Amino acid sequence: MSKTLRVHFERLIEQRELSRHLDQYKDKIDGKKIISSYDDYLEAVNALIRMGNSNQKFQYLFYQYAQTYNDGITRNELLILLQDNLNPSVLDKDLRFFEKVYTYLKRHFTALRASFEDVITLLTQHPNLDILGSIAINQEKLQSLLEVNNTKNAIPDVLKSS
Repeated sequence: MSKTLRVHFERLIEQRELSRHLDQYKDKIDGKKIISSYDDYLEAVNALIRMGNSNQKFQYLFYQYAQTYNDGITRNELLILLQDNLNPSVLDKDLRFFEKVYTYLKRHFTALRASFEDVITLLTQHPNLDILGSIAINQEKLQSLLEVNNTKNAIPDVLKSS
C-alpha cells in the first residue's frame, strides 16, 4: 500500500502545482501546506485507518471513489464505495444489510450525482440502518482503487513541473 500511496501523493502534489500554474487554484491557507511530505501523508492515512471515526473514513473514501465528476459522486460509485467498505461484522449480523442499503439508495438517490453534504444527509436519514457507522476502510480495495485512479489520472510528462 505504501508504494501506491506514494504515487497517489506525488500525483496530488503535481496536480496542485499544475492548477496553481494555470491560475485556477486559490490557496486557502496562505501558501502553507497542510501535509508537506509523503511521510506525513502516509502517517495521516495510517492514523485514519487505525483511529479515525466512521465519518472521517467515509469522507476520505468519498473523494477517492468520486471519479466521474469533480463536484460529486454518482449512485454507482457510492454503491461500490459501500460494498467495498462496509464493516464485515455488520454484514455478519445482518446478511441483507447491503441489499437494504442498495434498495434505499436506488429509491432515494435519484440525481445524476450528489455532493458530499447531500450524501451525508441521505445516508443519515435512513430510519433503521446506521450506514455511516458501518464504514470500515478495506485496505486491499482501497489500494486497488488508488492504483486504477493513479493510472487513469496520471499527469502527462509535458505538463509536470520541472
